[in-house]
Amino acid sequence: MFTMEISTMYVLFMNGFVLGASLYGIGTSSTFFSAFIRIIPHGIFEIPAMILGGVIGLYSIQVFVRFLKGGKLLEIKDFKLVLKLLSLVVILLICAGIVEAYITPYFIKQ
Repeated sequence: MFTMEISTMYVLFMNGFVLGASLYGIGTSSTFFSAFIRIIPHGIFEIPAMILGGVIGLYSIQVFVRFLKGGKLLEIKDFKLVLKLLSLVVILLICAGIVEAYITPYFIKQ
């Protein structure tokens, strides 16, 4: 169970690292505003999706602590919550993909 938390933390860290390195790389060849305008259109959807994905990955800690305190390990409400969050993540990532494919290229050409 705890390996999921480690992998979740690793993925969140690496996404942040890649985002920072990308901004730095773009920023050295152009202005910060130019780098920001290239990332923000799809980042509006993608960054919350990554955060919600991290919430889903770390949710098992809460479930485990509840179990240690004498509660049930898994309840129907846990599955419903994770399913809702996962659906939201998928929708956000689809929106981010559409924006990245059709809107971001317009800003890069500017």
